[in-house]
Amino acid sequence: MTKKSDDLGFPFKTPEQLSQYLPYLMTRLTNRWQVKQDADLKNIGIQGATMRIMACLAAYKQLTVNEVSVLSVTEQSTVSRLVEQLVTAAWRSARSTHPTSVCAAFR
Repeated sequence: MTKKSDDLGFPFKTPEQLSQYLPYLMTRLTNRWQVKQDADLKNIGIQGATMRIMACLAAYKQLTVNEVSVLSVTEQSTVSRLVEQLVTAAWRSARSTHPTSVCAAFR
């Protein structure tokens, strides 16, 4: 027997019913936190997706692009592009700090 939407409590008939629905509350909380985090990260020039990618790589050390994509909840093409940007930025930074040793390492 298939349950009707009324049997499942959908759609909610009152604000009280909606305010007691845990997935709704979690989504609202997560969204508010992400908006705040993204604003804070923007102030230091980092995107939210870049932060998620760096967090995954810091925790797991070595991952494929697909694994980073899944863990960071980021499209695979975006992960590839942002990782390339991170590598390029790190190489430029290291090169300006230690030009001879870094150039030898990237040959």
